[in-house]
Amino acid sequence: MLGGKENEEQKKDNNLVKKIGTGALIAGGIAATVAAAKDERVQKIAQRAAATTKNKIDDFLVNFAEPRDVDVDIVDASGDVTPDPSQQQSNTAPTQKVTVDVAGRRSISRIS
Repeated sequence: MLGGKENEEQKKDNNLVKKIGTGALIAGGIAATVAAAKDERVQKIAQRAAATTKNKIDDFLVNFAEPRDVDVDIVDASGDVTPDPSQQQSNTAPTQKVTVDVAGRRSISRIS
C-alpha cells in the first residue's frame, strides 16, 4: 500500500476472498437446512407450528363470520337511542333560583 491507496491486485484479492467466504456461508446454511429438514423432530415441530398457526387464524376469522343464531328481539331493541339535538339542549339539570324574603332569610326554589 503506497500513499494510502491499495493497488488493484490487493483489491481483487480481497474481493475474491470475500466472495469465497460468502459462498461458503451460503453453502453451509443450505446444508444445515437440508439436514434439519430430514430430521423427524424438526418435521414434527414444523407440523405443530403450522397447526397452531391455522388454529389461531381460524379463531381470528370466526369473529368476521355471519352470526349463526340471531335473536330478533335484541336486534329490534338495538339502535340509536340518542334524542334529537333540541331535546338534548332543553334536557339540562334543574337550576336554582335564590330569592330573599322580607325577613332577610334566603330561600331556594328549584325550577325544573
